[in-house]
Amino acid sequence: MSVYGDKTRSFRLGDCLVDRAGHCLRFDGGVVCALQPKFIEVLACLARAGGAVVPRESLIAEVWDGNGYVGEKALTNAVWHLRKALSQGQETGEAIETVHKGGYALRLPVVWLDEAAEEAIEAPGRRAWPWKAGLAALVPVLAGLSWLGWQAPAPETPRSRSLTSEPGRELYPQPTPDGRQFAYLAVDVQGRRDLFLRDRLAPERPARRLTDDVESEGPPAFSPDGQYLYYARREAGGRCVLRRLELVSGQARSLGACGDGGPAHLAVFPDGKTLAFEDGEGQVSLMALEQPGFPVRPLRCVGCAGEVQHLAVSPEGGRLALSRRLGDLREDVFVLELASGRQRRLTTGHVLIRGLTWLPDGQRILFSAENAKRQEAHLVLVADGHDEALGVNGFAAPALVPGTETVLYHDFALRQYVGSLPLDEVAAVLPSALIQSGSSHHAPHYSPAAGRIAYVSNESGFDEIWSAAADGSGRERLTNLRSKALHPRWSPDGRSIAFRGQGEQSEGDALYVLDVASKAWRRVPSPFRWHKRPSWTPDGQGLVVAARGEGAGGLYRLSLDGGTAPRLLAPSARMGVLLDSGALVYTRTDAPGLWRLAVPGGMPERILPPEVFGTAYNWDADGAGLCFEYREAGYHHVRCQAWGDARARTLLKAPLGTLADTGSMALMRAQGRLLLTMDEYPQADIRELMLPE
Repeated sequence: MSVYGDKTRSFRLGDCLVDRAGHCLRFDGGVVCALQPKFIEVLACLARAGGAVVPRESLIAEVWDGNGYVGEKALTNAVWHLRKALSQGQETGEAIETVHKGGYALRLPVVWLDEAAEEAIEAPGRRAWPWKAGLAALVPVLAGLSWLGWQAPAPETPRSRSLTSEPGRELYPQPTPDGRQFAYLAVDVQGRRDLFLRDRLAPERPARRLTDDVESEGPPAFSPDGQYLYYARREAGGRCVLRRLELVSGQARSLGACGDGGPAHLAVFPDGKTLAFEDGEGQVSLMALEQPGFPVRPLRCVGCAGEVQHLAVSPEGGRLALSRRLGDLREDVFVLELASGRQRRLTTGHVLIRGLTWLPDGQRILFSAENAKRQEAHLVLVADGHDEALGVNGFAAPALVPGTETVLYHDFALRQYVGSLPLDEVAAVLPSALIQSGSSHHAPHYSPAAGRIAYVSNESGFDEIWSAAADGSGRERLTNLRSKALHPRWSPDGRSIAFRGQGEQSEGDALYVLDVASKAWRRVPSPFRWHKRPSWTPDGQGLVVAARGEGAGGLYRLSLDGGTAPRLLAPSARMGVLLDSGALVYTRTDAPGLWRLAVPGGMPERILPPEVFGTAYNWDADGAGLCFEYREAGYHHVRCQAWGDARARTLLKAPLGTLADTGSMALMRAQGRLLLTMDEYPQADIRELMLPE
C-alpha cells in the first residue's frame, strides 16, 4: 500500500510531526497539541496533494463522506484549528492557504515517514498508556475544550469523572461559589423531583437532601455569597412559586409566583440583588431580592420573538444569554443587552438547547444543543456568532466551577425504541422491542393498507422518516432531508406519509407529504407558521392539524392542494383524529381529557375526564376504540377501551421515565398489537471535565 493511501501513516511538516494514529501534532520543542481525528484527516488530505489546491468539495467527500450539511461548517472549523495549531512552529505566513473559489492548499514541505520511523514515534509513551481506547474518546473533548482558555498538552493530563451514579436522573448541576460542593436536581425512578447538595471533592460521600416533599422542584441557582439556594417549585394545581433556601438552617421561604408552567429556569445576578427567571409565559422577569415584598417586573426586550427556555447572566451583569424556542423544531442562542433592551441572535439551526453558561471572559458562551437526539457541547463567540461543536456527546446543562476551568454537566444520552404490546392481555414487563438499535427510533404509525410501519430514526445522523414491515424487519429510509422530520402519519390508502419538518424560514415549521413509491415529497400549502402533529381526513384529501400563525390558532383542516383552511376547533386544541364516522376526537390544553365533536355542526363533549385521560399526544384512535397513556402514583399506565364501553383495560404499568414524555402510539388491530415510543435510557449522571492545572 502506498504511504499516501495509508490512513495511519504519519508525516512531518517542518518542525512538526503529524501523528495520525495518536491524533496529535508533536513539535520538536516537546509541545504536543491534540486535535480531533477529522482535523488530522483534513491535514492528511492536504499533505497528499503535495501543495496543490484541494477543492472544498473533495475534502468534504473524503473526510465527511460527502455530507455537505455537516461538512461545510465542520471543514471551516477544522482549517481554523489546524492553522492555530500549526502556527506554533511557524515564524511567518500561514501553513494552510485559502484559494478563492478553489479550496485549500498546504504551504509546508511534506515528508512521509517509513515504517521504521513510524514505529519509533513516542513508542514508550504509547505503550505506557494502556487505556488507549479512552484517548480516542477524549481527544475531541480536549480539542474542543481548548476554547476554554487552555492549550491541550500531552493526552495523559486531562481527566473526566462521574460525580453521581444513583438510580434515576441527576440533573442541572450548580456549583457553590467556593467550588467545593454542587447542588443538583434528582429525579428518582418514581418521578419524584428533589434537590440535593454533594461534596464535589469527595463525591463518594452521601449527598445532603435539601428538599423532601411531594412538590416538584426545578433547577437550582446559588446566591453569590453561597448563603442561599434559589429554585422554583411546582405546587398542586400547576402553580409555580419561587423559593429561597438558607443552606445553614435549611429553612425555605416562598418569594413569589413564577407563572403557571413547570419549574422555571433562573439565574442570580453577580451582585446578588436580582433574580432573573423564565416566567411561565416564555419571557423573562426580574425579581428584586433586597426590596420588601420581592417586587417583580418584566424584562424589557425590544422586538423579541420566541419563548425563553434557558438563561444565564454575564460575568459583569450587563447581559443575558438566552435560548429561545422558535417553534417546535428550532431553538437558538441570543444575547440581550440589558441597558438597551435589544437582543442579538448568535446561532441558527439548532433544534433544542439544554442549558448554557458564560465563560469568565464574557466573550464566549458554552451551551448544549440537541440535534437528531444527540446532545453535544457547543461554544459560540459573542462577537461574531462563530458556533463550534466541541465533540463532547451526552452533554447538557453546563456550569463552570468558579475560579477553575472545570465544567460540570449532566450526561444526556436519549435513545428511544419502538416497542410493541399485545392488545388482548396485560403485560407484566416492558413492551417487547420491535425496532431497536444503537440509534434512536420513535413516533411509529402503522398502515393496514401498506402493511408497514412509518417511524423516525436518527440512524443516518439526522431525524429522517423510515419504514419497516409489521414485524420490524425490512427497514428502509424514505427521506434524505438532512434536517429534522417528525410525526409521520400514513394516508388511508397507504401510498403517502404526512410529516412535520423544518420550514424555509429561520423560524416556524411546515407540513410535508411524501409519496412512498417515488420517495418524492412536497410541501403542503398552509397559511400558518407553526404546526403540531398531523392526521389525515378519511378521504385522504387533507390533513387535520393544530396550527397557528401570528394570531390565534386552532385545529384546522388543510387541503393538500391549498385553498381555504376551515377551523374546526378553538385555539386550545392540540391533536385530533377524524374518524370514518365523521366524529373528531381530540385533546385540548385548557380542559384536559379526551373530547369528541361531530363534524360539521356538532357540540364538543368530553368523553374521558382528566382523572383517567391525561395526555395531549400519547394516544391513538380508530373506528373500534382507542389506547392512551396515563400517569398515576409514579407509573405510566397504558389503557385501551372500545367506543361505548365505560371500562378501560390496563395493558401496562411501567415506571415513569420508560415511556417517552411526548411519545406516540399506533394501533395495529389486525396484528392485535399496540406500538409505543419507549425511552431506553432514563438514567443520567452528573459529570465533570477537569482541565490541567
